[in-house]
Amino acid sequence: MAIALALCGIFAFGVRVWLKTFIESRVKVTVDIQTEEIRSQLRNSEERLKSNLRNREAEISVLRDGALSGRASRAAQIDKRRLEAVDHLWDAVLKLSSLQGPALTLSMLKLDAVAKEVPENENLREMLEMMMLVKDFEETISGLRAEVERPYVEEPLWSAYSAYSSVIIGSWAIMKMLTIGIKDANQFVKLDHMKNVLKAALPHRAKVIDEGDVTSHYHFLDEIKQNILVEIKRELDGERADGEALKKAATIMDAVKKVERDASEISNTPASSEKF
Repeated sequence: MAIALALCGIFAFGVRVWLKTFIESRVKVTVDIQTEEIRSQLRNSEERLKSNLRNREAEISVLRDGALSGRASRAAQIDKRRLEAVDHLWDAVLKLSSLQGPALTLSMLKLDAVAKEVPENENLREMLEMMMLVKDFEETISGLRAEVERPYVEEPLWSAYSAYSSVIIGSWAIMKMLTIGIKDANQFVKLDHMKNVLKAALPHRAKVIDEGDVTSHYHFLDEIKQNILVEIKRELDGERADGEALKKAATIMDAVKKVERDASEISNTPASSEKF
């Protein structure tokens, strides 16, 4: 009996040990499987995250490169357009140079005496017409279209061009009034305003300009033209206008605007509007 009880005790102990070992092994296997699944999920998540980051970096790189490329392309297009503007503006200067005849003729006259004579002297008017040495002045001026180039050039270049054209067109306007016989044509001209254009463009010549009259303006055209060339070279070299150059340009443009207003007033006066 004692032996049987001992055997039962040994058997029961063995069963407990076996059950414990079995349960622990099953639990370990389950935990290992779950742990591996979690690790696998983490690795997959990490790979997806890395893949998404690579894709995002690629997208950002494409956008950055596209933006830089677009900026460079726009800059190149603007530079190309500026070069075209400079070329077109110089072409306009050359065409204006061919229209210096009226200014040259005016420089040969005693304006006050001629202005008194032309209303009653047809022969004098015809002679002045021939002396102007230019045809199709208005058509040439209207065909210049220099205004469309203004946004693409620096103010010093544009103001020098404006001064040059102002002298040429102003001289033509005076000669035109003489050739059509407007009485006291010289009285329509605000000489101080025309002088101010020249003095703004050529400040170092202010004294000489003040000592002369409108008939002397022709003699300053070549110097203004040379200034235009200087400004064109600066633009082609990529130089930007400094504060002093911009101030000078503003002064020139203020003077030019006054002359333009004077021309508008002349064209609207009864004496000139009937004949122009």
